[in-house]
Amino acid sequence: MYALRRSLPRHRFEELLAELVEVAPRYRLDEVIVVVEAEELFPGHPTPETMPAQVEQLHRVRDALEPLGIAYSLNPWVTRGHEDRLRPNTIPGAQTAVNLHGQAATSVTCLLSAAWRANLAATWGLYASTRPRVIWVEDDIRDFGPAECYCPLHLARFSALVGHDVAREELIAALIRPGEPHPWRSLWLGVRSEAALESMEVIRDAVRAASPDTRIGLMSSGPRNHVREARDWHRVADALGGDILSRPTLGNYWEWGPPRGLYFSQDSIKLTRSVLPEGVEDFTEVESVPFSRYAKSVAFMDATLAVSFAGGASGCTLNVFDHLGSPMENEPHYGRLLGERKDFYAGLADRLGRGGKHRGINLIHRDDSAEKVRLEPGSGLADLAEGGFSAVEAFEAAGIPTIYEASPVTFVCGRQAWSLTDAEIGDLLTQGLFLDGLAAAILCERGYSADLGLLGGTMPERLDELGMFAAESIEDERFGGAPGRLVTAQLPMVDYSARFMPLHPMKEATVVGHLVDPGLRSQHPAMIAFENARGGRIMVHGWDYDTAVGPLGVSFHHPYRVQQLQAAVRWLFHGRAPLLVRGDGAWPLASRIDADDETLLSFLDLSLDPWPRVEFEFAAARRPVALEHLRTDGSWHPVDTELVTVADGVATLGWPDPVGLNEPLFLAVVWGQKA
Repeated sequence: MYALRRSLPRHRFEELLAELVEVAPRYRLDEVIVVVEAEELFPGHPTPETMPAQVEQLHRVRDALEPLGIAYSLNPWVTRGHEDRLRPNTIPGAQTAVNLHGQAATSVTCLLSAAWRANLAATWGLYASTRPRVIWVEDDIRDFGPAECYCPLHLARFSALVGHDVAREELIAALIRPGEPHPWRSLWLGVRSEAALESMEVIRDAVRAASPDTRIGLMSSGPRNHVREARDWHRVADALGGDILSRPTLGNYWEWGPPRGLYFSQDSIKLTRSVLPEGVEDFTEVESVPFSRYAKSVAFMDATLAVSFAGGASGCTLNVFDHLGSPMENEPHYGRLLGERKDFYAGLADRLGRGGKHRGINLIHRDDSAEKVRLEPGSGLADLAEGGFSAVEAFEAAGIPTIYEASPVTFVCGRQAWSLTDAEIGDLLTQGLFLDGLAAAILCERGYSADLGLLGGTMPERLDELGMFAAESIEDERFGGAPGRLVTAQLPMVDYSARFMPLHPMKEATVVGHLVDPGLRSQHPAMIAFENARGGRIMVHGWDYDTAVGPLGVSFHHPYRVQQLQAAVRWLFHGRAPLLVRGDGAWPLASRIDADDETLLSFLDLSLDPWPRVEFEFAAARRPVALEHLRTDGSWHPVDTELVTVADGVATLGWPDPVGLNEPLFLAVVWGQKA
């Protein structure tokens, strides 16, 4: 449940090992993951010649932890390397990475380098010989970003596929060609995907040979990023031995902003889990870089733990102390928190460990999206990453849970519409479908205008180029509207740079509201609702969400927006939404998990202002027979079922007590008879 990632640098090894043995039981740790030569003290790639003393120390750590009942695991800090930081190439004959500008790295290696792979096998075999429970592979096994490799080895393998020599500049121009993707893009992504898989197999074979019982864990950087290397997550799991563990990034490495940054964290857990084989356990990555409470407050760390366990994680890996050798007790507050809160999170993890299905509005992710997305002029390689996170924030902040599982209602965000096949689109059009302006424009271009209730559509334009506007007027009372109900058009951050698609609705469509000018005159329909001939219900909102909502743009959000989006989602679900939450507060994070004969409801407040009261609205066929509340001691305490009313297939549950950032609310609604 608690796995501390801890460096024990050689210059203070004895002192730090003694401290670890003393405080680990007090922190109530279940596992210690020793991080090897990390961050500032990374000297360059380890080689077998540099490792004997280190291996001996790792044996000592394992032997010291065993009598305490604390598992020993291991986290080598690099595979190919995160970044150069002026470190030298310590592997004789290794090919280093060459970036898109033709600059060769000094330390970060190419995934195709034979010398590097040989060294990887030798060093990881030595690491595994210390018999860790888990050995973790860092996310530097990826091939995108600054270390994306265009070295001679990569170009030679690609050139062999196309049948002639291809220069780096020629390849990059083809990859980012605007419009219809160049055929080379798919081939190039395949080359890079295979290079990573081959490297993972090297690690797997080395670990198996040295310690067959050691499991392999994989840290990852988020599926929306890994599309840039066409990662096939099931093949990745197979390449690493099948029975892997997952460590999804939670971002928020430091407390750079308000707690609502944790929307990314909860999404990363759900999205990463959705792409991996069923049953893979996840241990989230709780970070505090560059360490101390100046980087992350104890309150923020506690909220991160809550998000992790509410998301169904089996545990947390805790990278909360520096890698320079500072004693943990210099900052004892994190350890105290872990000990004090363990019973609470253990009670939650135990209940969620029984399994269940998340319910909410389904979001789109496609691992092959980088192969299909159409780029605009001026785009770069980074634009091959998958968009769509703005949908997470838009709905979650409105008290509407998002999921990556089958649901009667789906939201398609922006360029994601290029990733869908015609068969997938046809299926979505028979259900509940919510589109932003860019996704709607793409589907119009693909011939689906009439199914959306539109006469046609053009690509969204920047608002400051489209005309003079003041606000979005929400008018139809069935969708949260009322006279004078206006939400600013200064999006996303009190400006007019957001893009908007003017809607041209068919006469059968319902216009929910308009963009209005400073004189409050209607200029363009802003949202429409439509029931099509296929039996589907369609909502189109003219904003391009990736430009209007985020990242973390505040202008989009408003109490009126909450009412608008909740009414739209309720209509798409035919009046029986899986979960909507409301109350006197902002920045909610809620979830619903349906398990055997019970529903687990959670509510976290991602603002600094407590919610004095929370109301849950959720689809329910009958009244519950019991209602239980998770207390701070980890016990589930019965509360009065009269808090729940059920009418016309919809339950309403009003929780009367305040809920704050560090007082999350977890309820079990029991439908069958309690044993």
